[in-house]
Amino acid sequence: MTMYTFYLCNLGGGSNSFESFELGSDADAPELALKMLAAHPSCTYVAVWNDERAVLERHRGANLVTASQPAP
Repeated sequence: MTMYTFYLCNLGGGSNSFESFELGSDADAPELALKMLAAHPSCTYVAVWNDERAVLERHRGANLVTASQPAP
């Protein structure tokens, strides 16, 4: 398992908050990023990092999963 940091970012690119999770691989990050967007309506996008390596960004409105929908 590897530690990933999920930054909850505002429109200007600043991070309002972050959460860290141990995941099996990069492939596990997109689903969790979408769930975090759904759970934090003031967040514009989620940036995921593994140490100093940018893994992905998920922006609101791009395949957003709402709290009542299962992740793809």
